[in-house]
Order: sequence, then structure tokens, then C-alpha cells
Amino acid sequence: FYHNGMLPGGGTYHRSVAVEEFVWGEDGSIPYIPRTSEGVDPVDTLDPYARQEAETIAWSEGIRPIEREDGAISVQQISSGDSIRVMNVDFGDTGAATFTARVLASAAGSAIDVYLDGKDGSPITTLNVPDTNGAWQEITSGIMADCAGVHDVYFVFRGAADEQELFEFDQWQFGQKSDAETVEAINVTTDKY
Repeated sequence: FYHNGMLPGGGTYHRSVAVEEFVWGEDGSIPYIPRTSEGVDPVDTLDPYARQEAETIAWSEGIRPIEREDGAISVQQISSGDSIRVMNVDFGDTGAATFTARVLASAAGSAIDVYLDGKDGSPITTLNVPDTNGAWQEITSGIMADCAGVHDVYFVFRGAADEQELFEFDQWQFGQKSDAETVEAINVTTDKY
């Protein structure tokens, strides 16, 4: 384990933790360990169908988990363009049908775009975050693309560019597709655009 300044904006006084795997030398010595941006291989996959804390993060840009007054931790100080990467998420053979996030917002007009394996291309879903009047609320959106298999998931936050804190993000969970042909009603909000 060591620390470096590889995160965006990193440097002498802005460092992050990193980890590398190594094998002891036959004589018990520690070999030269090169620094990488990949780190170690995952030891397991993450289950997206179980409720996950928003602070489950492999890589982030711009945000940080903060302890709230009630002692719980949530992702706060979210600005437009900030993002979270969660690695090695296993959607199984069928993939996901829905995405749900627990959020707290004091204004409407923000969103979470969810991407697979990179932040370019089209998101698999966009979750519009309404004004929750300062109360935690679970919001659900439908998945618009195939996401079966193991992927890195990117949550990219967007809203008004001048907003310093769009909303708080506490938990997330995907809903698995089923073999049955069912129609599920979900709450949907739209704006005039």
C-alpha cells in the first residue's frame, strides 16, 4: 500500500491510496514494485442487484463521501461533470431492467447518467433527480441497453453548471430482468424539454 498524486487534481498535498501485489523474493526480500494505474486484480465481482452504498467507489472525480449529522455517510458536494466508477459489476446472463438511486435534492433539474465500461457513448439509463424537498427519496429509471455480463459502471452527474452541490447520493441498486413478460409501472418525471 502506498499513496500517490495520480487522481485528477492530485499532487504533493492531494494524494490517494494505491495498492500493488507482489511476491516475496526467495531470500525473503521485497522486490522492486512498479507503480501502476491499474492496481491489483479484483478478488470478486460486485452484485448490482443487492443494495449498494454510493460510497462504494473504485475511482471518482470531483465528489467525496461525507459523514452526515445523523452519522451516516453519503456522497455529497456533487457538481455537474463529477463521476464515480465502480469496477467488476456482474449483471449475470440476463442483465438489468431498472436502476434505482436513493437521493436527497433541494432543486429539480439534475440527473445521473449511467454508463458501462467508460464515460463515452450513450448511457444505459438516465435517472432524472427531482426536488425531493429535503427528504430522502428512491427514484427509478428503466435500462435502455443490454448490460449482461461483467462491466465497470460509471455514474456521471449532471445539472446546472453553476451549482456547487446538485444533490446527495446515498444508495443504488439495479433490478434484474426476468424471463417472464411483465410490465412494471415506474414513476417517471419529465421537463418541458
